[in-house]
Amino acid sequence: MIRMLIVDDEEIIVDGLVQMFTEVSHLSLELHKAYSAFEALECLQKVKIDLVLTDIQMPGMTGLKLQKEILNHWPRCKVIFLTGFNDFTYAQEAIRNKGFDYLLKTEGNQTIIRTVEKAIDSFTNDLETDRLIHKAKQQMTHALPHLRKEFLLNIIQDDQRSLQILHKQIGELNIPLQENCPVLLIAGRVDRWEEDYSPSDQMLLLYAIQNIAEEYLSQSLQVVSIDYERSRLLWFIQPKRTSEEAFDEDKIWKWLQRFVQGTMEEIQNTTKQILKIKVSFALAAEAVPFSKLSEKFESLQFLFSKGLGLGEELLLVEDTNVSEGLHVQMADVQLRTKMRKLDGLKTNLESGQQEEFFQIYTEIMTLDLERVPNMERYQLQIYHSLVSIFITFLNESWSESEMGRKIDLSKLTQMGSHDSWNETIQYFADMAKVVFMERLSGMHEIEGHLTKQIKLYVGQNLSGDLSLTRLGEVVMHNPTYLSRLFKKNTGDSLSDYITNARLNKAKELLIETNLKTNDIALALGFEHTQHFYRFFKRWTHITPQEYREHMNK
Repeated sequence: MIRMLIVDDEEIIVDGLVQMFTEVSHLSLELHKAYSAFEALECLQKVKIDLVLTDIQMPGMTGLKLQKEILNHWPRCKVIFLTGFNDFTYAQEAIRNKGFDYLLKTEGNQTIIRTVEKAIDSFTNDLETDRLIHKAKQQMTHALPHLRKEFLLNIIQDDQRSLQILHKQIGELNIPLQENCPVLLIAGRVDRWEEDYSPSDQMLLLYAIQNIAEEYLSQSLQVVSIDYERSRLLWFIQPKRTSEEAFDEDKIWKWLQRFVQGTMEEIQNTTKQILKIKVSFALAAEAVPFSKLSEKFESLQFLFSKGLGLGEELLLVEDTNVSEGLHVQMADVQLRTKMRKLDGLKTNLESGQQEEFFQIYTEIMTLDLERVPNMERYQLQIYHSLVSIFITFLNESWSESEMGRKIDLSKLTQMGSHDSWNETIQYFADMAKVVFMERLSGMHEIEGHLTKQIKLYVGQNLSGDLSLTRLGEVVMHNPTYLSRLFKKNTGDSLSDYITNARLNKAKELLIETNLKTNDIALALGFEHTQHFYRFFKRWTHITPQEYREHMNK
């Protein structure tokens, strides 16, 4: 929707142009009018205007001076000068001051409409200029490190959406890794920060550790590193393929493992000597595809949290011995990987993402817990995480009595009130369905109320200002959003609804009253009777008087 302001000190010209553009439906215009430059300034202070069609010679302030004021308020606003004077000096000054075009009033309606169409098209073109594209590219370059970090963190958190767009993101974010090649993961940890290190000091030192590691590793390997949790680091490593020659995959990965283990010890020593910081590393036993990095990440986290991992200056390597103990450990790792997704359920509830919610919920709640030691403790953790999510949501959204009519809330905080884990799964699934249903119902109720407000205001103010801007002020919503909402709920555009409301009221007044046509025109917001005649005939193909005579036979 483009907001256009028409300015002229001759009222009949302004009203005529407004009526003409009202009938040009393909332009989707919200029309405003002013009978002087000063009225135009008042309008510009209240509403964002995209396009101004203005006379030049007006008392008090010329259109050229008005243009300068317009650009102070809305720099991207296009100004078209429409004048009765064929004066080259005016035209020259208008264009020099960034006027979009200069037209004579004698050039005809179609020329004016085509010029307005060109001005509207130029808005899109302006947004595609080289300057803006160049600026966007610069901003993207500065944002790349952060975007890479966010993407790789999503990968190790088993974010399925990130895995699906892996190829695209590796290219767009300039990540020097190959999607079809396995990745060797290394976790790093600063064992202890000195008390006088500020957060910015810590961040600087994490960058320094990454730079030291890159100096040692990048000549022989493809390396990407990220930091997380203020004292942790991760390295994603692949062989550096310098030619198309075939590799002995088994041989190169064995070499890479030996090289990395030896090099991490050097990195550890250099960091201690130069930065005076003790660091520990945990190395994955094998490279894995991107889809398995989340499990490998949890396994390395597990190494740091148990036994020797609690010490300092460690160089830990994941155990590759297949044993019952390893199976148990991996089951635990897989469980912890999935449970990291619990926090995302609250976001899904708040955003109304029902499909995404149940996908993650099912994934978590149907985990095979039989092989995991302390299974009951994990179930308790999952249960209370869900309780926290739903209680927070219920407190923010609905009263206990509203929800209590649809689901038994007495079971929410009592894990023992459920006869089995499967019953627990079903209980929270049912509660989620109720929440999503209530959110959708609430949204429909609000939208329905807004639609009724708009219809009521239109019906009571057919003689007044029914612009999108005014309607937005009445219901306190953005005009563009309001237009989309009305169309969504009624199937009609707001402008069509207003047109039909005025047309139906006109028919009613013509049949049921003896009001003169000019009085009916004023009652419906038409300042000139001739505009009402044109409006009525356009939609009924007969004049108001002919309609009255026909209906009163």
